[in-house]
Amino acid sequence: MTLELNRRTFLKGMAAAGVASAGVLAAGCAPTAGSTSSEGESTGTGSSEEARYSFEVVPEPIPEEEIVETIDCEILIVGAGIAGNAAAARASELCDDVRVIEAGSGYGSSRSSTTGYNTKYQRALGLEFNDEIRDQLILDAYMLSGRYQSRIDLISIYVDHSGEMLDWAGGIMEDFGGAQVTYAAPFSQTGDKLAAGTLLVTGDKSNITNYYNLFELSHNFVGPDPHEKFEWNAVMGDYAASNGAVFDFNTKGVRIERSEEEDRPVTGVIATNKDGAYVRYNASKGIIIAAGDYMRDPEMLQKYCPLALNNYYDFSAPQCDGAMAKAAMWIGAGFDTMATLDAWPGQTITGKIMRPDPAKEENPELAALWAMSDAWSWNPAVASYPMLYVTKQGERFTNEETENITGCMRMANCLASVPPEGFAWSIWDGAWFEKYGDILAPITAFSINTQEQIDNVDVPNGLTFKADTIEELAEMVEIPYEDLKATIDTYNAMCESGHDDLFLKQAKWCKPIDTPPFYAAGIGMGIECVRGGLTMDGKLRITDTEGKPIPHLYAVGNSGGSFYGNIYPSMIGGTGTGHGMTFGMLAAEEIMGQSRLG
Repeated sequence: MTLELNRRTFLKGMAAAGVASAGVLAAGCAPTAGSTSSEGESTGTGSSEEARYSFEVVPEPIPEEEIVETIDCEILIVGAGIAGNAAAARASELCDDVRVIEAGSGYGSSRSSTTGYNTKYQRALGLEFNDEIRDQLILDAYMLSGRYQSRIDLISIYVDHSGEMLDWAGGIMEDFGGAQVTYAAPFSQTGDKLAAGTLLVTGDKSNITNYYNLFELSHNFVGPDPHEKFEWNAVMGDYAASNGAVFDFNTKGVRIERSEEEDRPVTGVIATNKDGAYVRYNASKGIIIAAGDYMRDPEMLQKYCPLALNNYYDFSAPQCDGAMAKAAMWIGAGFDTMATLDAWPGQTITGKIMRPDPAKEENPELAALWAMSDAWSWNPAVASYPMLYVTKQGERFTNEETENITGCMRMANCLASVPPEGFAWSIWDGAWFEKYGDILAPITAFSINTQEQIDNVDVPNGLTFKADTIEELAEMVEIPYEDLKATIDTYNAMCESGHDDLFLKQAKWCKPIDTPPFYAAGIGMGIECVRGGLTMDGKLRITDTEGKPIPHLYAVGNSGGSFYGNIYPSMIGGTGTGHGMTFGMLAAEEIMGQSRLG
């Protein structure tokens, strides 16, 4: 676990640098009027006063004498994460000269699942999409996530080609990686697995989460050992390498070079190698940027996604600092002005991870469940369910419902908005099982919700506090007692009336807190990445600030923008992985003149 960039450490760092907390740079750091990048692009800042962040200042050209090596290739892919390796795998099938540079020491890690539509695996279950479902799915994602500000054509491209991607990638997993393709099995609220093709919880089409679970959208790549997390992204990378793709690890892209020819195509990337020396990579056919997001650059977060700074835990990859996004902007690329969080609520504020070790779990189904989830996403028992959430001041601030993935994503955003540190106290009482036992899953991929877990694990390890009275509990968690008591009294009265007048939480989750002992667990937002990046057109080409495509330059995965708005479409889980892989596959085909995009 790492606790990296957040609003507190960002402000401390800015203060140490003598910079105001708003991110305003000292005038001496800003460019002069009309300054130009090494590639000939105007910075657009106009004057020193107009440059607010350091990345808005185009750096000086890298001296030729400092470039120690030049490597030529046809296709260059920057990043060996999920989107980059999908691009590399497909490019290696079409081109004999593919190069991949990766800032990290190896392939990026794998996620638990990826999502596709109308795959052969779905059809084998008798599940097929029709035009009505397709159109509604696209519109829902556009309206609920994009808020009408993303590109609906990119969502359409994803939906229309994700099935083809999963059929192709699934074949690689099965034939090359010895894996199986299964589904992320839905669970009812009582923890029972539901049969493939059934609806989650209610089956009501008006509930968008339940409606889309009908189609078993999330596909898992499962390895031969259920006790171990299967790093299927490594299979994609190894497959590309077996076809001749060359991977240069510990190699970080820092600049993009652009020709002075009439249409000004990009020609290559300058990177730093493991020794810190500059290497020029020339790419004769095209460049795909798949270098991840900018979670590790606090200035970019401050400008494009300030809510992400108020995370309690940052679990993003250390190399995701937006280096290639900045390099693209320095040659004139546009960038999304809004972004969404890939974040989850419920992580303990203690920093302790109490998830069972999959390698020591004797039950193979539980071992597979623990191995599928990331350890950092583990939550204290009961706390992440819709109990009573209050701030450090004892004030209730939200409808606590998180019973599905949509609720979880919404709650993550709420927690990030809680001043001053982005966490809350979840409070419940000793009669929790009698009140919620029939609707609360005892075991999930993220928690074990039993009294034994509370008593034997969470309380002894300081994740959860236990007290005989509310006054004692308030003292333990340093909440003003009178304020907490007033909040609980108001909450109990509404619960007893059967209607939450203030926050409209469903009655099934609104039960009085009146039976000792009383419990409190601190929960915060854990964040993996932000989703929003370089602007793109309908052929996955990066566009400039005027909307014109930059020839030979593509973006996929979290490096690419124009797909999400400010809300992750969590009712359709796995779109981050799914659209990254789909666009990686399609971008490689675009470069090689085998477009499926019209």
